[in-house]
Formats: sequence, structure tokens, C-alpha cells
Amino acid sequence: MVRNIKDNAYNQLGRKDPKRVAIYIRVSSDEQVKHGLSLDAQKKSLEDYCKKHGHRIVDTYIDEGLTARKTLRKRVEFNRMIEDVKKDKIDLIVFIKLDRWFRNVRDYYNTMDVLEAHNCTWIATEEDYDLTTSTGRLNLNIRLSISQNESDQTSDRINFVFANNRAEGRVVSGACPFGYKIEDKKYVIHEGNAEKVRDIFDHFTKQGSLMKTLSYFRDKYNCRLSYNAIKRYVRNTAYIGEYRTEKGELMPNYTPAII
Repeated sequence: MVRNIKDNAYNQLGRKDPKRVAIYIRVSSDEQVKHGLSLDAQKKSLEDYCKKHGHRIVDTYIDEGLTARKTLRKRVEFNRMIEDVKKDKIDLIVFIKLDRWFRNVRDYYNTMDVLEAHNCTWIATEEDYDLTTSTGRLNLNIRLSISQNESDQTSDRINFVFANNRAEGRVVSGACPFGYKIEDKKYVIHEGNAEKVRDIFDHFTKQGSLMKTLSYFRDKYNCRLSYNAIKRYVRNTAYIGEYRTEKGELMPNYTPAII
């Protein structure tokens, strides 16, 4: 009812409703340091833009600490925003630069299918794109391709460094499998926890049941270990000294074997 009254008032005055705008912000930690693209700076810039153009901000969607190389399914706030687009809550999405939005041509066009189906558009407030002309669309495709290439090259460099570290047995993340600790950037056995790991494997080998092993471990050590945790333990090749890559390849002698 209130919405209808406001609509009528705007129509009688010859005005249009303000656009319902979603502010989208993506920032990773290294970008904040290198390029000054802090969350607060992006947020203020986009809010000022909306105020200047008379837009009504529906919501602010912030994916913090994520690089553009992350797949869309890992960008939680981005996906929440797209769901709101599907519910026809948003007319316009604003962000500061195209690389905040996408660095992948396929992801861009898949998302554009959704936006176009719900009459939603986007604006990069610090860049100029004219999608009404063939030249403008070509310029967009070129920029997306360049961004994707830069992202792919960065990913290749990171993967090369990680692969080299793994080949030399060095840790590539702060995560540490239960039963180990990190010293001088390498995994070493944590004897106290390693005994528990051996206990898990011994019991599982005898019983052949994850549920029975889980119950045994919970009762013996008075802990709240989950079923999924036990499952990860018995599948973790680190305990026999091997690392399994994302492609499924095994690298021997990556960790000191516990079992």
C-alpha cells in the first residue's frame, strides 16, 4: 500500500522511482596493501555515487579476503546478491572497477544471462563501458580477457611456487593435519597426537567401521570428534608420508610417516 502511494506520488510529479541499487565490494588482503582498495574506501566511494545519482541502496554485499581467482561458488555475498536479483529486488549493481566484478569471461556472461532476465544492469563507477555499441562490447571483452589472462598467470606462478615447496617438503599453508606440528616451515610429528592417530588406524583396521572407531575414540579420549573428521583422518595420505595434489597425484616423502 505504502509502495503504491509512493509510486503514484512520483508519477504525478513526473518523476521516476529511484533505482534499487546493490553495492558490491570484493577485496583481498594483498590488494588492500598494494593498491589501497580497502573495504571502507570502496564502500564510501560507492555510497557517494548512489547519493549523487539519487539511487536507493537495497543492500551492500561484501566478499572480503577473496581474490578474483576464487570460483563464484566461493563468493558467498556475490551469490546472495544474485539470489536477490532473481527475486527482482535489484535494478542496478554498482562496483568500482570491472576486476572487482569478474576476471573470467565465462562467469561474466553466465551472470549476465541472469541479470538480463530480471532487467538488472551494472555500472563500474571508476571505469566507462558503453555496451550499447559493438565497439563498447568489444572493449569489454578485451578487458575481461586481459584480466582473466593476468589472473591465470598469477595462478600459474603461485602453483609453481607451491609445487616447488611441496617437492622440498615445505608447508604451503597454515593448515596442519592432526598429529603434526610445523617447525622451520616443515611438518614434524607431534608425538602426543600421533599416538592418537595410530590408535585410530589400529582400531579401524580391526573393526572396519568408521562409526565404531568414532565411538571408541570419543569414549577413550573424551572428545567431540565428528564422523567427517574420522573419515578425513583415515583417508589422509599425509600419515604415510605422501601428499595428494589437486590433480590426484601423490608426492612421496612430503611428511614424516606416522603409520
